[in-house]
Amino acid sequence: MANEVRITAGMTLNNSPLTFGKTISFQADQATKRGANPGSITVSTTTATVSFGNLSSPGWALMQNTGTNPVEIVISKLILNSNQAHIVQIANSATVTVNSTAGTSTLHIDCLDK
Repeated sequence: MANEVRITAGMTLNNSPLTFGKTISFQADQATKRGANPGSITVSTTTATVSFGNLSSPGWALMQNTGTNPVEIVISKLILNSNQAHIVQIANSATVTVNSTAGTSTLHIDCLDK
């Protein structure tokens, strides 16, 4: 299990009569031993670019808002390889576009109301 990153994502809903639950786990190789960067950063109402400092090829990121106000995060591109998952809260005004990087693929989306 050396040089590996283990990712686990889950989501459950219990709002009778509606119930839903799903957990996905996968592992990925880490080619370069670097991270976790940048750590805690202060976010203001002015848009700022996040620096990943000493990372030569930023890949896996766990983001958590530990402050008291909502934080808007705009990422120009996310990559999901086969059997990988990503959980996000989608803004009401969000436009979600998708495309496959090679050939066709199937993307499963379970989106719940707020």
